[in-house]
Amino acid sequence: MCLLTLVDLLLTHYGLSLGVIQEANPLLSKILDNNPTPTVIGVFCFVSTACLFLYSVRHRISWLPSALRLLLVIKLGVIGLHCRWLMKIALL
Repeated sequence: MCLLTLVDLLLTHYGLSLGVIQEANPLLSKILDNNPTPTVIGVFCFVSTACLFLYSVRHRISWLPSALRLLLVIKLGVIGLHCRWLMKIALL
């Protein structure tokens, strides 16, 4: 999950810098506009910490595996959207 988040962050930053995409999260959009590098590092650290915490409680929360699978599907969908715009600009 952390690796997918890092790929998402880097591709989002790249797409924003090219002007070919827009950040869907309004809060993250404003922060990325002001300080992209610290934002990428901060979000990655937050997600990494959250993943470590969730791993430590994985046996105590019965619905956690299902929720994480759903999050994985969503993350893969976002990566798919990145691949779509990357293919479009590669063909130009």
